[in-house]
Amino acid sequence: MCGRGASHLNPKERGGGDPAFSREDKDALIDRWRLYKTAHQRFSARSKNDALAALSLRTAGHHLSTMMDENEDPRAPYKVYEGDELKGTYATRAEARRRQQQLESQHSNRHFIIKDRDGKVAV
Repeated sequence: MCGRGASHLNPKERGGGDPAFSREDKDALIDRWRLYKTAHQRFSARSKNDALAALSLRTAGHHLSTMMDENEDPRAPYKVYEGDELKGTYATRAEARRRQQQLESQHSNRHFIIKDRDGKVAV
């Protein structure tokens, strides 16, 4: 036997037909589960409401929609420029960076920059 005694065994292995838990123990567990579940639901609802409220705040002068996809970039679209000349517009910073690198490899003596929707240089 392990050091825990026979209480961890199922009723048949313990040699008796008595249940593993008394009715009072089962009722107490059910009550605890209900309290936990209710508290968790309240917390989840509060967290969701707080998250939606946070998304509705104005950030950097832009109003973020509460329906915004979690992967949506508020600085998109990104534009690649050579001086003042627009070379392309891209949905993600990564796409713009790949295009910038491609252009710089083709034209090693030129400089290309990426700007976000506000016209700020994206670093």
